[in-house]
Amino acid sequence: MDQTRAPLWEAAQKHLAHANGNFHVPGHKQGLHFDPKAQNVFHRVLQIDLTEIGELDDLHHATGAILAAEQLAAEAFGANKTFFLVGGSTVGNLVAMMTAATGRKKVVIQRNSHQSLFHGAMIGQAELIVLPPHFHLSDIEKLLQAHQGEIGAVMLTSPSYGGRIQPLGLFAELCHQYHVPLFVDEAHGAHLSFHPGLGTTALQAGADLVVQSTHKMLPAMTMASMLHLQGDRIDQEMVRHYLRIMQSSSPSYPLMISLDLARRIMATLGKEQIESILPLLDAFRRQVVSLPLYEEYIEGLPQDPFKFSLQVEGVSGFEFFSMLEDRGVYAEWADHQRTLFIFTLGTTENDLKNLFSILQEVHLGLFYRKRKKKPILPKMPKISRQSFHFSNWQHHDRKKKDLKEAVGHLSAELIVPYPPGVPLLVPGERWTAEHIELIETYLALCNRVHGIEERENGPQVWVWLKGMG
Repeated sequence: MDQTRAPLWEAAQKHLAHANGNFHVPGHKQGLHFDPKAQNVFHRVLQIDLTEIGELDDLHHATGAILAAEQLAAEAFGANKTFFLVGGSTVGNLVAMMTAATGRKKVVIQRNSHQSLFHGAMIGQAELIVLPPHFHLSDIEKLLQAHQGEIGAVMLTSPSYGGRIQPLGLFAELCHQYHVPLFVDEAHGAHLSFHPGLGTTALQAGADLVVQSTHKMLPAMTMASMLHLQGDRIDQEMVRHYLRIMQSSSPSYPLMISLDLARRIMATLGKEQIESILPLLDAFRRQVVSLPLYEEYIEGLPQDPFKFSLQVEGVSGFEFFSMLEDRGVYAEWADHQRTLFIFTLGTTENDLKNLFSILQEVHLGLFYRKRKKKPILPKMPKISRQSFHFSNWQHHDRKKKDLKEAVGHLSAELIVPYPPGVPLLVPGERWTAEHIELIETYLALCNRVHGIEERENGPQVWVWLKGMG
């Protein structure tokens, strides 16, 4: 296939050249009716904010330009079939979970998976079997043996938010020995496909279904994502069915066009561009860690070189993040220990030089001040459940409680420090004093926690009045 083509972009340009009257949605009429104070910024993008007319095809029944764009994406990423997503990896994960749970199948999932997979389990009324955050091949094999014929999929995450890439080839081979498909949340790994030095992609490892946030690491607009299928273990029509349910019937053309263009630039120039930036990232790392107070935090190997987690002696990640914000530098995320920076092919050599200069400035100020001990988070509570059954979760009576009074009650909501979006508590897990202490520490450190309602008299949570299976 000709990867220099961008069929959906070309169709939009053809439509703009041919159109002689616009009497359809959306209401801004390609930017002509828009807030005048912002019109000059939005105008060019709003010209392609179109709808399913003429040669522009239909995402939910693609036969023309969208289908051609998806086929080019499938070839570029190594899939048999690719679907464009306009609701981020979140919608892809929802669909993946619902597909896996079809036919009342159980689903094996990492406990530290993104919240969207748990939400998918709730919508799909799935039964989850939970792997601990740190697991081994033998852990999966035990579950596959114990539940033979009952598992709809094993769902793993790689790379992690911090950049660790899992040995997915081993997991895929094991799953397939038991005739179980492997699904992978590869939200942070869309770029891995375009250079052999970055690590093995989920599709290369043999995964059957892969969800990618194209927008996170590649030049696509926020929310623009893809779902890839490979092999014949997944019912493609079932995936399509759930996509029609979960995705908007008015998908954004700017998002879909950005997917088409991101695929084109990566397929034609991606390897060359990655080869150009990798030495710059390596040199930047060596410069930073040569400063006495700085140390890189690596979750494990192999590690995505586009992720850089920095630990600073005597300074919490939150405090360091704030110091950088005061200087106009915005990192991706921080916790009590470290600050995460994400680089992409949009990161320039000047960006890295500027960042290093500011890191030097901050380092100099820290070096001569009296440094405190970093805040220590309370110990992470033990995982209390190894399985969850969401078949009737919505029928339980629930009540709002002050956070301090939640001990002993079952959580009725996902409790999720965000980012990165990994649940601390899943509906059906019991609140403990350790959970409350940890949440209070998160809130005190200015971390956002989804599922907590902040009130004048203190934070509140939803709990169930009865148990859940």
